[in-house]
Amino acid sequence: RSNTLSLGLYGTVEARKGIFFLYYTVNLLTKKISDKIEIHVIGSIKLPLFKDDHFKYYGTLEHDLLLKSFNKIDVLICPSLDDPLPITACEALMLSCPIAVSENTGFYNFINEDNGFRFKTNEQAIADCICQIYNNKIKLKDIGKNGRKLYLDSFTKTSFKILKIFDKAVVTYTSFE
Repeated sequence: RSNTLSLGLYGTVEARKGIFFLYYTVNLLTKKISDKIEIHVIGSIKLPLFKDDHFKYYGTLEHDLLLKSFNKIDVLICPSLDDPLPITACEALMLSCPIAVSENTGFYNFINEDNGFRFKTNEQAIADCICQIYNNKIKLKDIGKNGRKLYLDSFTKTSFKILKIFDKAVVTYTSFE
């Protein structure tokens, strides 16, 4: 993986997951970077596959293999158009794998330059983010560790509190109390 930047796009591959943004983004990258990009797509495929050397498709994996695959990518990327709290992004944080998320994910406001990457949902912003990731590859291990800390502080079972209001369970986030 030395000079290659390995990005993971995990989850059901459908239009709302933003795979089209990644496809068009590759053309905006400099040749120096685009020649070194691999995009590993794991999940149920609901769209026609791109015939592009940058994309590698694996289909659905058993959960334990999915978790092991986080060790084979540099960054999990979520260019979603609508994804309130992507489970795979939470799993990546849990496993110290850096994440890059769009403004349309629930993680966007939790992510900063110390614990991940974030971008607006357009091809140029994603291209800029990928360049930033590529140019900061040496820092990815530390970013992953800080992402794990974010997970432990904010997304474990003990980070949430369940309240009973009007005989219905309501989940509240402890940081907002």
